[in-house]
Amino acid sequence: MYCPSYPCQQYGRNYYMGRLIGEVMPHSNVHHLMRCGREMQEYPDYMLALLGIQPGMIVADIGAGVGYNSFRLARLVGPYGRVFATDIQPEMLNQLAMNAYMFGLSNIVPVLASHFDTNLPPNSCDLILMVDTYHECTNPPAILSGLYRALKPNGRLVLVEYRLEDSWMSNIYDDHRMSLFQAKLELESNGFFLLQAIESLPGLYRALKPNGRLVLVEYRLEDSWMSNIYDDHRMSLFQAKLELESNGFFLLQAIESLPWQHILIFSKK
Repeated sequence: MYCPSYPCQQYGRNYYMGRLIGEVMPHSNVHHLMRCGREMQEYPDYMLALLGIQPGMIVADIGAGVGYNSFRLARLVGPYGRVFATDIQPEMLNQLAMNAYMFGLSNIVPVLASHFDTNLPPNSCDLILMVDTYHECTNPPAILSGLYRALKPNGRLVLVEYRLEDSWMSNIYDDHRMSLFQAKLELESNGFFLLQAIESLPGLYRALKPNGRLVLVEYRLEDSWMSNIYDDHRMSLFQAKLELESNGFFLLQAIESLPWQHILIFSKK
C-alpha cells in the first residue's frame, strides 16, 4: 500500500504513512494520567534510569500533561538542569505549574505547544522524551522537524510507546500503540536514525510465568475510620479488580484477614 509522507484524512480520521493517528486525551480525563495503577503499568523510574540522564542536563518532556514524568526528570537533572514541559492544552500546563510549585521544583519551564510546533528553543536539548505521546501527533513531520531543531548535535529523542506487537494488550486501542517497524519508518523518514531499541520494560504481566502470581497489599479504602491514611494511598477491592482485570489479570484470591489491608492475589488470564 502506498503510504504518503504527509498526514492525510480517510473516513474522517487522520492517517500518516498508513497509521491511524490516535486522538488526543482531553484535559477532562486528567485523572487517567495520575491513576494509581500507572506506575505498575509503565515503570517510570526504571524507564528513566535506562536513559542515562545526568545532573545539569537540559531535557524536554513532550506531552507533559500535568507533570507525571516532568517531576521525575526535574529531580534527575537537579537545580542546574532544566526541564521544558510542553503540552498543547493550557489547562494541563496550568495544573503542572501549580504542582511544580507545591513540590518546590523551580527548574521546570512550561511551554505551550501547538499541533504544528513544539515551541522549543533551537539547539537547546540534550534529550527529548515523548511518553505515550508521539502516536497522538496530528502532524508528525511538523513536530519532528521542531524536535530535530531543538536537539543539540549529539542529543537524543526518546519515544516510549505501548507495543503494537503485544496482541494480549487489547485494553489499549491499536491507534494508541506503535510497532517498532512503524516508529522506525516514520522517524527515519524525518531525519532521525534508530540508535537503540530497549524492550526491557516488560510490565508485570510479561514478567510473570504462566502460573505465576501477582500479590497486591493495599490499605482498604472501604474502611472509613482510617482517616490517618489519605484516600489516594488506599484502594478498594472493586478498583483493584477493575484495573488489574483491564490489564490481563484475574483475581485468584482476596484475603481480608489483616486488620487494615487487602491481600489480593492475581494470576494471568
